[in-house]
Amino acid sequence: MAKKPNNLVLVTPFVMLFVGFIAMGISTVSHSIDHLAAAMTRVEHPKSPDFSAYDHLLKDCVQNLDGRNLVDYNKVKNSPYLGQALAMVARTATDKFENGTDKIAFYINTYNLLAIKCIADRFPVNTGKQTSADMHKRLFVVGGKSLSVDTVMRQEITPLLTDDLPREYNPDFAVFLLTRGTMGEPDITNHAITRDTITEDSEANMRRFISSKRNVYIGPKGEEFLISPWFQWQGVIFGARHRDLHSYVYSLLDEKDQRENSVFCMRQYHARFDWRINDIHA
Repeated sequence: MAKKPNNLVLVTPFVMLFVGFIAMGISTVSHSIDHLAAAMTRVEHPKSPDFSAYDHLLKDCVQNLDGRNLVDYNKVKNSPYLGQALAMVARTATDKFENGTDKIAFYINTYNLLAIKCIADRFPVNTGKQTSADMHKRLFVVGGKSLSVDTVMRQEITPLLTDDLPREYNPDFAVFLLTRGTMGEPDITNHAITRDTITEDSEANMRRFISSKRNVYIGPKGEEFLISPWFQWQGVIFGARHRDLHSYVYSLLDEKDQRENSVFCMRQYHARFDWRINDIHA
C-alpha cells in the first residue's frame, strides 16, 4: 500500500521562504525609515564638536565601583541628556573640524554613546551577546548618515587609527577608550573624550585594563602568558604596527611584571571572556 505524502514536509520549505521574505521586507522598511531620517536631518559643519550633553550623561550615569567605571542603565533610559547627545551626533559633520584630534574624539564618543543607547533600549539585559545584533544592524543618524555601531568602527575609527599621518595621541592607546558595554572590555570613562583629555584618558584606561589578571596574566614562574581575546578582536588596529600581540602587550607591562620565562613560556589567549553588561548591578 503506497504511503500518503507528508503534507507538512512538502509545505515547510514554502512557509520558511515566506517567513524569510516577510523578515526581509520588515528590515527593508525599517532601514528605509532610518535612511529617511538621515536625509531629513539638518547637518551642521562646526569647527569643533560639542560634547556637553554626552558629558552630562556620563557624569550622571557612570559610577566608579570597586575600581571599575560602571553604567546605571536604568538612569540612562530616563536621562534627557541621552536624546540631546544623540541629536548632537546626528547633526554634526566632521569635515570642517580644525583639529584632527577632535575628529577621533568625536567618533570614539559616538561609538560609545550608540553602544550605550543599544543596551539601554533593551535593558534589562545580562550579556553583550543579547545586544550584539543591534550593534551590527541597528542604524543611527551620524552626521546626516545612517550608520551602525560597527560601521562607525569600520568606516570612521579604524581608518583614523591605522593611517600613517602624524597625530597628537597614541592610536594604540586610543583603542582602550572604546567599549560596546561589556565587563570584559575597557572601562567607559565618566566624562566625554576631548582632544585635551584623549592622551591622559587613553593611557589611564590602558593601564587599568592590562593590570587586571582577567586581561593579562603571567604565571608565577613565567611559564604561562595569557591575554584577553579582546586584543585579537582589535587586531586590525594593533596589527597595523605590531606583528605579535603578546609581545606588544608585554612591552606595556611595568618592568616588575615582565617575568616571562626566557627558556619556555606558553603564549595563549584567555579561554573565557566576561560578556556581562557593565551595569552597576552586574
